[in-house]
Amino acid sequence: MLRASGSDIKDSASMATTATPNGGPVKTTLKDSFGSTAEEEEEDDPVSQAVGEFGRWQLQLTFLLSLFNVPCTFHIFAVTFQAPVVDFWCTRPPGFTEMDVPTWRNMSHSVVLSQNGTPEYDACAVWDMDYNNTAINNVATTNITRLCTDWEFSREEFGDTIISQWNLVCDRQTLPNVSRVPSTPLFTAVLCCLQWNLVCDRQALPNVAEMMFLAGVALGGLISGMISDRFGRKKTLMGSLVLQICIALSMTFCPWFEVYVALRFCLGFISVGVVFSGFVLCMELVGGKWRTISGVSYLFPVPLSYIAIAGIAYYVRGWKNLQLAITLPSLLLFGLWCAAIPEDCYTAQGLNLIQGTQRNYRKAEYQVSTLSWTAFHYPILPESPRWLLAMGRKDEVMLILKEAARVNKRQLPANTDKILQQVSRVWR
Repeated sequence: MLRASGSDIKDSASMATTATPNGGPVKTTLKDSFGSTAEEEEEDDPVSQAVGEFGRWQLQLTFLLSLFNVPCTFHIFAVTFQAPVVDFWCTRPPGFTEMDVPTWRNMSHSVVLSQNGTPEYDACAVWDMDYNNTAINNVATTNITRLCTDWEFSREEFGDTIISQWNLVCDRQTLPNVSRVPSTPLFTAVLCCLQWNLVCDRQALPNVAEMMFLAGVALGGLISGMISDRFGRKKTLMGSLVLQICIALSMTFCPWFEVYVALRFCLGFISVGVVFSGFVLCMELVGGKWRTISGVSYLFPVPLSYIAIAGIAYYVRGWKNLQLAITLPSLLLFGLWCAAIPEDCYTAQGLNLIQGTQRNYRKAEYQVSTLSWTAFHYPILPESPRWLLAMGRKDEVMLILKEAARVNKRQLPANTDKILQQVSRVWR
């Protein structure tokens, strides 16, 4: 953040030694590439000096920001329950619909050896017979089989899945012609190998959907950082959350598997923006050793979410219903963008208070709180004060620090505004 001329640059791993008074032990500190020590960096941090490295304000925001990991984790693990391994068999002809499934499979399906050597029914083919003109009790045997074109699926455990939705079974089927899908650069990039029927193993397609999600995560991780630096951590976080909600809801209306794969790619691209921007914002609200502790705490909901989605999938059957259920936390978190806190320091009245006008603080706070719910002056989550300071928006930083100091029960130094102005000039 701080700039220095070429003559000021020291060795990146240079050490500085300082003798303590009265012949005490020598104190050694590691200097960075600009010759500044870690202690000097903390001393130059006006945010930590004003409101403390960690307090009630940082604790509350760290907890709220960690909740953004919940829907992201749900979307990562959702494909496990949306595309599970389910039992399936060739569709029964009209004259055999009353026949129970075990009898139908025993009568029409051949027995083959699985990959582990155990016998099982071949669910991709039936004996080559005219079942429409054959009585149930008059089925002749034959040694010739034909491939199935339609299947029935077991829905006892998972209900409808993407496997049953688009018949993602058997290694003899090809994807439908994706030329009917609108031609866009995104579809061209994601589905280029599918457009020419280069995928013939439909049982592997759920893995393709997960692979595209991770590809979106990889690409989004590179781009989200640049967006966050340009537009701010909070805007990137909430903007990504809104897009995540829209994409997650639109997945329930997918007409083709190709669209589902493309949306999984987009979902991964956006979800990593939610996680990364929330993490950076969390780190920039605290200082000192608490950054490590806060960073670890930020990820606490991840393993808990892995456990929670298993319980959700147990009670919510059907992949579309599950998709809607795991999107609900995102809708609740969106309220953090709209809900306003009753604090006058984020309004014009607060500016007057900071500048020294003598007003009744509680009275102004109450007056502003009655208007904030309709005007939405300030959401619960603030922008990163360090990012605002680097952008030269010191007035907004002062407002956030005032609120943080109030929650942490600290008194802002009298020269805070002057310090912010000086640091803002240097950081810019």
